[in-house]
Amino acid sequence: DLVSFDILGCGLRTLQRDVAHFAAAGVFVPFQRVSLNDRKQRYTYPVAAAKLYLEGRSQQEIAATLYQSAEFVDSFIRDFAKVVRLASSGIGPGHMGTVTQVPEVLIEEYLLLFKEYNTPQLFMRLDLFTRTAR
Repeated sequence: DLVSFDILGCGLRTLQRDVAHFAAAGVFVPFQRVSLNDRKQRYTYPVAAAKLYLEGRSQQEIAATLYQSAEFVDSFIRDFAKVVRLASSGIGPGHMGTVTQVPEVLIEEYLLLFKEYNTPQLFMRLDLFTRTAR
């Protein structure tokens, strides 16, 4: 309510309608609500950046799509690559946060994305992707 009226100058229903419209059109809306049952489809900017990178988009395209700077996109991709590398080596999610300094919630989202994209067709892209991690 506060966001819709104080910041955007519109009512809550208008904001909800607009968010639904853009989400249906495939536009990333970071503050849209998603049910727990639909968690696999929920992603934050870092996860969205990693997903778009895995789908073959360049970092410049991702930055433009998400309205983020190229430096942020690069850091999102590197964090995801670190999590993938640790997951591939058998490190558990509880220890990944200590190594990567990435929040546990984001690690869980990265691992869901990794699970989704860890297919034979995308193995080479994931392999190249994990090599970018420092």
